[in-house]
Amino acid sequence: MSDQHLRQELAALIARHGLSHAKVAELICTHADKSCAVRTVKAWLTDPDKRSARPCKEWALIALRRGLGYPDPEKPTI
Repeated sequence: MSDQHLRQELAALIARHGLSHAKVAELICTHADKSCAVRTVKAWLTDPDKRSARPCKEWALIALRRGLGYPDPEKPTI
């Protein structure tokens, strides 16, 4: 998946479930073998033209989908 698609899905999941950035980071940390800070979530959502932007990681979306209870977390939701 492209960086843009990953960023769009992250934003869509946040909006759909009414999640704070802190809750997103918590869910990702809980359901992945990697750490995730609130600042990282913000960087993934930042306009890619800004210096602080970072590409969203697919493993993070999988962990977030898993944390939200999606039956097939490997499958994109959008």
